[in-house]
Amino acid sequence: MELVASPSWLSLSTAAACLATFTILLLFGRRRRYNRPPGPRPWPIIGNLNLIGPLPHRSIHALSNKYGPIMQVWFGSNPIVVGSSVEMAEAFLKTHDGTIADRPRFTAGKYTLYNYANITWSQYGPYWRQARKMLLTELLSPKRLESYEYIRKEEVKNMVKRLYESANKTVVLKHHLFALTLNVISRMALGKKFTGRINENAVVSSSHEYIEMVDELLFLNGVLNIGDLIPWLNFMDLQGYIKRMKDLRKKLDKWMEDVLDEHEERRRKKIENYVAEDMVDVLLQLSQDPTLEVKIQRDGVKSLTLELIAGGTDTSSVTLEWAMCELLRKPKMLKNAREELDRVIGRERWVEEQDIPNLPYINAIMKETMRLHPVAPMLIPRLARQDFKIAGYDIPRGTQVLVNIWSIGRNPLVWDNPNEFEPKRFIEKAIDVKGHNFELLPFGAGRRMCPGYSFGLKVIQVSLANLLHGVGEDLLGRMYKSFDSYTWKGILKAKNRLIEGFGFRIGDGRSTKLWTDTWVGEKPLIDVIGNNAEHILDINETVSSIITDNRWQLEGISNICPQNVIREIESIPLPLFSQLSDALTWKSSPNGKYSAKSGYYFLNSSQVCSQLVFPWKDVWRLKCAESIRFFIWIICNTALPTNSLRAQRGMSASSICRRCNYSEETIVHCLRDCPAAKATWLHFGFGSTLNFFNYDLNSWILSFTGLRRNDHRLDDVKFLCIIYGSWKHRNTCVIDGGSPNYIKLHKEIELDIDMAWQVFSDSANISSCDSRCVSWSKPKQGMIKLNTDGSSFGNPGMAGYGGIFRNEDGGWLCGYSGFIGIRTSMFAELTAIKHGLNLAINKGFLKLEVDSDCQEAVNLISSGDISSHHLGVIINDIRTLSKSFEAISFKHILREANFCVDGLAKLGARNRVESYVWEVPPPDISLALLADHAAFGFCRP
Repeated sequence: MELVASPSWLSLSTAAACLATFTILLLFGRRRRYNRPPGPRPWPIIGNLNLIGPLPHRSIHALSNKYGPIMQVWFGSNPIVVGSSVEMAEAFLKTHDGTIADRPRFTAGKYTLYNYANITWSQYGPYWRQARKMLLTELLSPKRLESYEYIRKEEVKNMVKRLYESANKTVVLKHHLFALTLNVISRMALGKKFTGRINENAVVSSSHEYIEMVDELLFLNGVLNIGDLIPWLNFMDLQGYIKRMKDLRKKLDKWMEDVLDEHEERRRKKIENYVAEDMVDVLLQLSQDPTLEVKIQRDGVKSLTLELIAGGTDTSSVTLEWAMCELLRKPKMLKNAREELDRVIGRERWVEEQDIPNLPYINAIMKETMRLHPVAPMLIPRLARQDFKIAGYDIPRGTQVLVNIWSIGRNPLVWDNPNEFEPKRFIEKAIDVKGHNFELLPFGAGRRMCPGYSFGLKVIQVSLANLLHGVGEDLLGRMYKSFDSYTWKGILKAKNRLIEGFGFRIGDGRSTKLWTDTWVGEKPLIDVIGNNAEHILDINETVSSIITDNRWQLEGISNICPQNVIREIESIPLPLFSQLSDALTWKSSPNGKYSAKSGYYFLNSSQVCSQLVFPWKDVWRLKCAESIRFFIWIICNTALPTNSLRAQRGMSASSICRRCNYSEETIVHCLRDCPAAKATWLHFGFGSTLNFFNYDLNSWILSFTGLRRNDHRLDDVKFLCIIYGSWKHRNTCVIDGGSPNYIKLHKEIELDIDMAWQVFSDSANISSCDSRCVSWSKPKQGMIKLNTDGSSFGNPGMAGYGGIFRNEDGGWLCGYSGFIGIRTSMFAELTAIKHGLNLAINKGFLKLEVDSDCQEAVNLISSGDISSHHLGVIINDIRTLSKSFEAISFKHILREANFCVDGLAKLGARNRVESYVWEVPPPDISLALLADHAAFGFCRP
């Protein structure tokens, strides 16, 4: 049977199909065809993100050179129109200012600023207008800013003072400038600088954490979040930014609640006499004003406060940093600026804010810095509220608009020599930064212009002027940095470092010029004494003129040289028994003679553990996974990215340990001494080695990894697994924000140890011997034991020495300790031996066993050419003194066997007493003496 469709059904189907076709054609026919600006063809999903490099403003600048001053690019699914010329900037920010007054809804505004409750990210409307009006008329009005002038004065003076105090140290100017601007805005907004916790439960407990929190807020509001560009990827948080934003939101909210509670409590206590003292007080008052068109909620107060702090910090500090950078590169311009300040202000007073109009060159420097190095190379994106037309192109509603002021500032049609820093161009042209001249728009223009620009200008102008005026040329000179190639800078650095390795060894003083050679300190004496140089009778006088009978005779120069120099000369040893000639010695070789190999060692000696101590081939033979070997190699090169290293490289605002708030998260603190890491070491039994937590990093790694031995032991494997596991756990807590889970950590380390032992125990040359026992040994019958040690806190640093005489039963005979100023550990070790021999001769201890834990000192005394050694004078005296003994031996021992005298040497360094003989043991070492007498052993791998 054949099925036939009924005529009525066919008619209905045909009519429906025709209607659908007609509707589709009608809709598509009515769809507007936009004449969009030119631009690169977008890729599916990513748009033109493939063309954007790590510096988006430079990538967009290159594209605008190809497609013109107005172009369209696609960031993911978002169309973005970019203006890169003065004309386009004026058209967007003046002609169509109201049309593009909205902001795109970026994730940062949602999570870090209370759902867009600040001025920057809020949508154009009643709330935004009211908040902006409050800012301009109440918080940042001319009268209000004038009332805070004393704060800006005080903080600028404090910064200059801090710079002077850091004159002999490495100065990261960025940190000082950031602290300046943050302190200014904090005092204005919060009523005080943030130097500690608000209450015992405060989430932010130190100024370092406060700086880190503000730094994180600035960073997260400036990142390019993939989820903002491709919304359907937002939930995946591919870059991890959203998690960081949420974590920061919790921290910010808790901190802001503490701030508001503190202000409200102060208000309750002063109900009758209450006067708003800072911006938070004003905001809290305004939030309770019933006449406001839109009520400001508590979250709004928090968001506006955070915006004041963040916005008032970043712009000013970055501009000041770039200005100083450019001036230090161009000494002539620096000189011109200082001459203007001397001419207008004089040297008797600080620069006041009312002086700024009379300093055209300082103003020109500020403007030129903002032109060449704008804080925001592209103005914060705007959003089209409706369709509009510009330069003949259609811009649909919802399109983002960017103005690339970096391109405008480097346009050769607008500026002569646009890539050069030339402040004089702004003396010749009357251009301001207030949004009227579209050639220079550091603060933007139109409705969305930065409302705090007047505050920013005041901070930048007065800070720059006083920084140049208040800091002397000598300090500015030390701040100067070479901007040559990295290769050339490396060569110069190596040269200067090698020069530090040479020094004069004074013998008879006949070959060394007293005034013109650098034989004491870091400069020739003629440069140290300054105007007293006119009292020098003979410029060619030698050091021998102030030496008589192997002793210093300094009466003739004590009135010319500073007392600290006199004390330093007195601390230089002279030969006691024989005449040695002067010598220029090399500090980094046993014989004092330079070689390429010793020079290479010396260049790397600034690293605590360098590849020279154990080369890559030694690290590679460790019995552990490749990832752990590489980790140890990073430690050896002191390249582990702890907060201390990150702060030195300008990657972090703080060097504190985020786990325990210790001031400096060095490698050894991070991996061993932090309580979080220490608990793990103790759990696995490494606390049984008494000195485990007293080693420096170099000795610690050498002693417990097996690099010193040809065999490998179970303890080596355990050590390597624990140190790597501790680092991973630290990153989980600090970077990922996870909570410490020591049970899980210890289980993971135990599994790693078991696996490593199974894998490597069958390989050659691995031993299951855990450790050996080291203890103090008594002298032979009829002999007296002298244990000596030197201590230097810094190497070179404050140094001391010590020694203990004990009989064959281990009984105390006497001890000694002393302070020798700023010296190296080797100098301290040899001084300890020399003083011990002198004291032994005086007390009649003529049969002596001398034990030292310094292998190099023992080797130098026992053998070797010391004619060119920089410590040859002391070594020669020790050798001469040794001839007075009936029997004497020098032996190297492990530091665990010398633990008792180590405490005495440290006591000498701390007490600052030149020399002291202990007839009875000092209390500091009583416990260690008992341990030695009982032959208590220390475990050593």
